Order: sequence, then structure tokens, then C-alpha cells
Amino acid sequence: MFGAELLMNIFGIVVAILVLSILIAVHEAGHLLMAKWSGIRVDVFSIGMGKAVWGFQYGETYYQIGRLPFGGFCGFGDEENGDKDDPDPRALMNSPLWARLLTVIGGSLFNVVFAYLVMVMMFGIGFKEYQLSNQVAVPQTITSPVDQSIVESPAYKAGLRNGDAIIAINEEKVEHFLEIPLALSISTSTTENITYVRNNTTNTISVDTIPDKSTGLDLIGVSPISPAIISEVLVNSPAEQIGLKAQDQILAINGNPIQFFYQLVDVVSLGKTVSLLVLQDKVTNNISITPTQTDGAWTIGIRSEFPTKVEVLRKSSNIFTTFGMAADNISSTLSQIGSSLVKLFSGKVNVKENLSGPVRIVSITGDIAKTFDIALLVKFMVMLSLALATFNMLPFPGLDGGVLILQIARSIFKNNTKVEKVITGIEQLGIILLLTMAVFVLFNDVKTLFFNKAPVVEQTKD
Repeated sequence: MFGAELLMNIFGIVVAILVLSILIAVHEAGHLLMAKWSGIRVDVFSIGMGKAVWGFQYGETYYQIGRLPFGGFCGFGDEENGDKDDPDPRALMNSPLWARLLTVIGGSLFNVVFAYLVMVMMFGIGFKEYQLSNQVAVPQTITSPVDQSIVESPAYKAGLRNGDAIIAINEEKVEHFLEIPLALSISTSTTENITYVRNNTTNTISVDTIPDKSTGLDLIGVSPISPAIISEVLVNSPAEQIGLKAQDQILAINGNPIQFFYQLVDVVSLGKTVSLLVLQDKVTNNISITPTQTDGAWTIGIRSEFPTKVEVLRKSSNIFTTFGMAADNISSTLSQIGSSLVKLFSGKVNVKENLSGPVRIVSITGDIAKTFDIALLVKFMVMLSLALATFNMLPFPGLDGGVLILQIARSIFKNNTKVEKVITGIEQLGIILLLTMAVFVLFNDVKTLFFNKAPVVEQTKD
């Protein structure tokens, strides 16, 4: 058992490093090819950082693989730091501004193009994915992320009820549950127009959201709908006392067949003794159980954490729609990433809890790899590629966006030694700040993975 688990963990780490290496290679290849196309000399092309473990010379460029599997770079000699000593007209600082700018944006440009081409291929071939149903469970009360108090669910207050299917938020189509928080993350309003279907009737309501600073999301108080299968039986609860166990399925309550867990919650919440038809170990039993009150709510002490999933086929109908579907996917993902960054830098998100680095990314990618869901892994790689492109273009010294601005400044104040000293100082400060942030992110990742307990997601209780 231990050997199999260890092998799976190693497999996940290897796949994760491979995914990150591909994205870094694409990014650095963008810098390399744009530089060469613009006539700029490139001395070194490296995938990975640190001392080279393998490499070869081809033309004027030395291609290598660094000892550390994270990061990469294109080396332009001392000229990339502003030195003018190299008389070569093809040196970076001797090249025209347009060539330098094209070289700088080449990395992020290639990451976006790579992501787009991958999604074109995915939609062209077609892939199946399992999504959570857009039918929702709507508890009457939730725990407020602001002060941990018990408050009325915004969705329930606005009129949503268990079993409703959310089909649009602010006129943006919703097909599965995960599109609900995504739509909320893009919105800049605190009031959302939600369209839902109940009993074949479509309605639209306005819901006032609750901001959750720990995640940067706005909550409306809904959760994925779950089948009536027990995932956990609470200690000393009525359910434990009569012998209910995890994996038991509730087939009927008071003689009425049920399919979803919320149907059980609705009846138990009345506080009366109920009769359950339970499938346990392939045997059906009729049992009676009396709820008890906990924190003002009637409960029998069971939870369900198995959200209902639906199989979705993602495939374009023809070659023309393939490009459109891929473009829509890339545009939507970039909007989500941009919105997340805005919330991060505006203070609407807890930076300490949400800023992750390579260690955390490797962990998440490895977990996805261990599911052997190729489509999910590829989609996550596409998201990482777009995130890498977006982050690198931030106007921060040391990132491509900062380099872009400083190259323009160098061109404007050409041969001005005082300005050059200021620019060099900004570059050095940027590197120090980036290294400081890298240490912080590494510490945060390690703390999250090894010292913090995984956050307990509150599930619907009966």
C-alpha cells in the first residue's frame, strides 16, 4: 500500500514538473524566437535555473538545461543590464526599440498562443469532462465569512430554493456549478441578477452577495446538489446511535422516494420523527429516527459530500466553430485571471492565504495528474500558461512588464547617465523585491502544504 502511494506521489510530481517545464520552455522560446526574428543576438537559452546539467552550442546561442527545474531565461550578455560596451550592433541595447519590445513581450505572447492552440486541438478532437450539476442546494442559513456569525443565506433570502437550476448570472450562461463562482468572480457588483429554472419555469431574481476576503469570491449561499448518500456520521448523533454508516443511501423518507440529500434535509428540519428506507451493505432496512436540535437547527447527524456530477462532451461541430470556442475559452480565462489580480492588489483578497508559488502549483498539478483525467490536466495547464503570461506582463521591475517600461524609458532618455543609474537601481530593487516575494511564497506554500490542516468545507447537514 505504501509503495503504491509513494509511486503515485512520484508520478504526480514528475508530471507536474513536466507541465511547468513545458510552459517555461514555451515562454522562453517566445523571447528567443522574437529576438532572433528581430535580429537581436541571444547568447544563452536555458530551461531551468542554476548551473547547466546538459547543453550544446548551436550557432551563436548555447542551449542548456539548468539544475533547478523551475524557471528559465534567455541570456543577452551584459547588454541586458544596460551596458554599452559591446560594439556588436546586434547586441540587445544596440538594437532598435521595436525589436527590444517585441522580444520582451514574446514570452507572454507565446504562452497565450500556446494556450489557444491547445484549446483548438481539444475542442477539435473533443473531450469529456464531469461537471457539477447547476442544480443547487440552498440552506436557509450559512456561516458568514466576515465574522463567522450565522446569517440568512443571500440566495434563500432572495427566493432560491433547493433543487433550483441556475442557468445564468448577469445574463452570462451557466451550465454547471463551477461556472457560478467564476461568474461571481468576474462581476464588479455586489448585487447579482440570477436566472434559474424551477418546475420548468424560468425566473430572474437579484441577490446581494457576501464578500469572502479569504478567497476573493462573493458568496450567495448555495452549494452543489448532492445525492442522498451519507459521507459522514457525526459522533454521538441520532444517526450513529441507530447504526447509520458512511456510504449508506437513503432511498425514501416517510414512504416518499428521494433522490437528493436536500430532500432529506427539508423533512428532518421540521423536527419530527421520520421513517427512513436505507440501503446498507446491499440490504434495505426501514428505520425510525428522531432529530435533535444543534445550534438552533434540527439534525440527525449525517453529512453528504458527494456532489452530483453530469458528463459533458466538449466538441466543436466544425472547424470554424473550433476556433471560436477556443477564443471564448481563452478570453473567459484571461478575464477571470485579470479579475483575481485586481482583487488581490486592491486588498479584497487575503494575500497571505491566496498567493501561491511553484511548490503549491506542483502539488495541485500532481493531484490532478493522479486522477488520470487528461482533459482536466490539459485545461489546468492552459490556465497556468495564461496566468504565467498575465503575471509576467505586470508593470513590476524584474517582470517582463517592468522590463518593457524600462526599455521605453531607456529609449526616451538615451545616453543620459543619471537616468541610466536610476533605471539600474529600479531593476536591482525589483530583483530584490521579487526574491523577497519568492521567499514569502515558498514559505507560504510549505506552511499550507505541511503545517496547515486542509480547510474544512462546510457541507449540508440534515
